Amino acid sequence: MYGAAMGHIDVVRLLLDQSADIDLRSNDSRTAQGWARLNNQIDVIALLEERYQERMATNTQLLSGSLQGNVEEVRRALKRGASIDCVDVNKRTPLLLAVMENHEEIARLILDNKADVNVQNVVGRTALSIAAQEGSQRLVQLLVGSDANVNLADTTGWTPLLYAVKAGHSDIVQQLLENGANCEAPNDAGQTPLVVAARYGNANVADLLVKHDASVNSADRNRTTPLMFAAKGGYDEIVRLLVTGGADINAQDVNGETALFHAVPSHRCASHLLDHRASIDLPNEKGVTPLMRAAELGHDESLALLLDRNANIEASNTDGWTALTYAATNNQRVVASNLLDHGAKVDCRDSVENTPMLHAVRGGNTAIISFCLIEVLILMLKIRGVRRRCAKL
Repeated sequence: MYGAAMGHIDVVRLLLDQSADIDLRSNDSRTAQGWARLNNQIDVIALLEERYQERMATNTQLLSGSLQGNVEEVRRALKRGASIDCVDVNKRTPLLLAVMENHEEIARLILDNKADVNVQNVVGRTALSIAAQEGSQRLVQLLVGSDANVNLADTTGWTPLLYAVKAGHSDIVQQLLENGANCEAPNDAGQTPLVVAARYGNANVADLLVKHDASVNSADRNRTTPLMFAAKGGYDEIVRLLVTGGADINAQDVNGETALFHAVPSHRCASHLLDHRASIDLPNEKGVTPLMRAAELGHDESLALLLDRNANIEASNTDGWTALTYAATNNQRVVASNLLDHGAKVDCRDSVENTPMLHAVRGGNTAIISFCLIEVLILMLKIRGVRRRCAKL
């Protein structure tokens, strides 16, 4: 910089020939070219501009070769003095490009030339993060062996471990854990690796994390636990793993919903939770129970299970709706029939005095209207019979 500022062109040329960094900045953020311009050193400015364009061309060659897997082009670019950590418009370095395209030989060559192994692209992704997501065990081994930070997260808090967990790469997960990856580090949504494994149904990965003492009761920002995600996805194997590992079966998320509530679409998950004393009538914040949820969605198998386990058939939500009201409103014929067979009250009323049959009438649900009319008729006959017996007394 001093040579550029003072116009010592031979000194500047010599330093550039010795691979001096043309982009290096002083404390006031000026490059050598900036100092030359400040002092109107025209010859030095021309030399620096010429070398800058040459550097840009070799950098482009290095980036292109790394992306395309052209080892010889990469070697030529490095020999011509390309910057090992130059970037494209997305802040991707040659190392990031090589790893992204699974070019192991080029990645090794670049690392041998002192590339920054922890450099991040525009969204904070590292080479290790990319390799972990893509499932490249050899590249992960290479990067970890080159002192890659196994816990460096991107701009959304996703670590290499989280990416490997989501993709279901159990071998990569094992590698990362053995090299110090934090199995409790959450992303910006509060999801730990075990939460992510449960959410995406990766049973082998979940088992591996539990064996490494991952908390089975960790929860995201919505207080959704691994057990809730597994139950919602119908991942029975993970549900069993978490229950055995001591997961809180009756924990409630931000909406007050339990794992059993989430398990309604999956008969097997619901059955396993009930076998381990899940609270069958625990409602969410709106008073909706698992039985009501099953009635609303028409999951007759889970509804039958809940009824067999003595779920409260007359429980009502904050609006006074029962399971039968939900079935009538949503035209769930099989469910409505099952509820009526189990003694659901056809004359129950909600907070605005509507009965299940009135809800069915509004929806034009003729089959359910017929069911309700039959039950009303039976009820009337029973009442009449009681009155006759009373009169005889």
